[in-house]
Amino acid sequence: MVKVVAAKEATSVLITGMGLVIASWQELAPGLMIGPYADELDPKAVAPGCETLHEYAAVLSMNPLATFAIEVTHPDKGKHLAAKAWNALWDFSLLALACQTPCFSLYAQSTSSEDRNSFSVANRNLIIRPVGDPVSLRSDQLAWARERRDDFLTLIGDQRFSRSMRYYNNAHYLPDLDARIMLLWAGIEGLFGVEAELSYRLAVYASLLLGGTEEERAKRLSEVRKSYSIRSRVVHGSAPSSDKLEHCYRSTGHLLVALLAKCVELKRVPDAAELDKAAVSSSVES
Repeated sequence: MVKVVAAKEATSVLITGMGLVIASWQELAPGLMIGPYADELDPKAVAPGCETLHEYAAVLSMNPLATFAIEVTHPDKGKHLAAKAWNALWDFSLLALACQTPCFSLYAQSTSSEDRNSFSVANRNLIIRPVGDPVSLRSDQLAWARERRDDFLTLIGDQRFSRSMRYYNNAHYLPDLDARIMLLWAGIEGLFGVEAELSYRLAVYASLLLGGTEEERAKRLSEVRKSYSIRSRVVHGSAPSSDKLEHCYRSTGHLLVALLAKCVELKRVPDAAELDKAAVSSSVES
C-alpha cells in the first residue's frame, strides 16, 4: 500500500525518486524543492522507522535506485504536511511529462522532533525494475514543469487524462514487453476515445495533436501505424521478435508521454470530434 508518513513534529518530508538526475536543489513550487539524492541508508537505522517487514525490505531494495528527491515543507506541519506530501506524488508524473521519460516515486522519509526517522513506501510496487538510465533534468524542462503545474493538476480531474497518465506510469513496472505495449496503447486509445478504424484514426489524431511540418506529420503517421500493427499482433497472440517488441515499447511510450504533455500545454484533452475537424485544417489550436 502506498503511504507517505510525516513523523511527529517533522518539518519536512523527503520523497525519493528514480529516472532523473538533478544537479542541485531547485524550487518546483512553493514548499516543493527537487534535488539530488544518493544517500546510502543504514539498515539498522531504517528498521525502527518501518511499520512492517515488507516495508523495511522495500525501502532497502529501492534505496540504491534513488537518483533524486522532492522535499516537501508546510508551515503547519502535522496533517497538513502529510497531505501536501501525499499530493506531491503527482509531481513525479509532472516531471515525467516535462522530461518525457519514466519517472517514479520510491519511498518517503521524515524525522520526528525526537530525531527518529520514519520511512514509508511511496510506490505500490515493492519490486522496481529500472527501465533505462536516468536522464539529466534540463533548465527548460524544469521551467515547463513550473509553468504547467497548475494546468497539469487541473487535468488530473479529467478521467481520460488521469487514466492514461496512470497507464503510462504503470506500464513500465510490468515484466513483459508485450504487456507494457498493450497498456501503453490502452492509454493512447483511452485518451482519444476512439472506437472504430483504430489504426488509421489513432495515427492521424497523434500526428495532428503533436503537429510539426508536413514531412514530420507524415513520418509520425507511418511510425504510429507500424507500432499499432505490432500491438495488434501481440493482442492476437502473435510473437514479434524481441527487437521489434523493444522498439515498439520505447516508441509507444514516447508517443503517449508526448501526447499527455501536449494535452497539458493545451489545458484540455481534445475529443474525437475536435480532432476530426482538425483533420481538414491540419492543426489543433491552443
